[in-house]
Amino acid sequence: MAALTVVMVLFFIMALVAAYTNRNLIFEQRISVGAYRAARAADAGDAALNWGLALLNGGRLNSQCLPSTNLNDQDFRLMATNQPAADSLIEGGYALPTGSLNSTEAVSGCIIAEGALACACPTTTTPNPTITAPANGLGSAFHVTVFLPGDANPKPGTLGLLGFGCGSLGAGDNDCSRAVGANAKPQVDGVGGASVVLGLVRALPLAPQATLTVGGTVNASAGSLLVSNPDSSSGYTVLSGLAYTPGTNDRFAVPAGTAGEGRQHDINDLTELVGRADDGWFRAFFGMDRTNFRLQPAARLVDCSTGCTQADVTAVLAGYPRNPVVLDGDLTLTNAAVLGSATNPAMLVVNGRLTIAGNATIIGFVHANSVAWSAATATLSGALVTPGDFTVTGTARLGFDRAAINIVRLRYGSFVRTTGSWNIRDRYR
Repeated sequence: MAALTVVMVLFFIMALVAAYTNRNLIFEQRISVGAYRAARAADAGDAALNWGLALLNGGRLNSQCLPSTNLNDQDFRLMATNQPAADSLIEGGYALPTGSLNSTEAVSGCIIAEGALACACPTTTTPNPTITAPANGLGSAFHVTVFLPGDANPKPGTLGLLGFGCGSLGAGDNDCSRAVGANAKPQVDGVGGASVVLGLVRALPLAPQATLTVGGTVNASAGSLLVSNPDSSSGYTVLSGLAYTPGTNDRFAVPAGTAGEGRQHDINDLTELVGRADDGWFRAFFGMDRTNFRLQPAARLVDCSTGCTQADVTAVLAGYPRNPVVLDGDLTLTNAAVLGSATNPAMLVVNGRLTIAGNATIIGFVHANSVAWSAATATLSGALVTPGDFTVTGTARLGFDRAAINIVRLRYGSFVRTTGSWNIRDRYR
């Protein structure tokens, strides 16, 4: 009886120990599951920031957030922001279509299932796109939107990016990949949000002061050079480092009420920039050398080692109308193509010779190593810059377009994260 009593007591004690251990095990399992769900949601929120940053540096998107060449589609910057009037915000500022962090602003999101993304971006043609969720309901989701850092006094050239992630998908009105209303969190097993402030590294920090800026010679002896600059803030028509050889019908038009032709030649500063070994000419206009300019996230690279035509440029501009296009090699325009527009001026950086042999229309900013213009009726509206020679054997018509240059100067470039701006955001949206 004594032995039986001792054994029963020991069994009871072992049962208590087992129950206590099992309780701890269940508690630790719950902690582990909670940590997994929280980490999954936090990773989804951070993925939203990286995804949104990639879209901001990309081109046109369709309603599935995929690259598009449809002219009715916009890029993500224009989807999520408005370009304010010149006098509404300081230079380089942005505005949101419906204000910051409210219930109706544009929200784009994705479902992550088995390593693949299924996304939806509101466009002008499809303002409320949908995403087909996996039938098994497994996966995570996120959405991203923008806000103006600094609230009432946003800094020019900056945008805030807010990513919100969920450890699971949700369903119906609780779908994490879409907006469900201001401050309304979806009913999912884990949520996480993060924000970051982005700064625009401008592709063209300084606007050129002349319609045509040439580091070498300007030779129009076998043709005609017609250059205008109605902009009173600059006023120069032609600036060249070396001599100008006129054509018989050259004309130069300056702002109304201004005397002279607005052209200057034999400028030592320009020839000095051309001759500098540290790519001084390119740095003076773009704030960086050619190598770093090509590495910008927003830059679109085109291999022109065997020569490019307007078809190559048109194909790139169809999908990336507001991105700097870098052409590594010579570019020859032989047809009556239209490159750029008043709302989406082109920015072309030709690391080679630009030959304009066809009656093309260019709206925007062009930089080329040298230029040969043989077309009879081709036009350029914006500004043209070259460190080499500018040779005219046809009729070159160039006009300075301040509005187009300002769009390029203030809107084109690459968004990058600003140091120390990443922060946890627990507020939904």
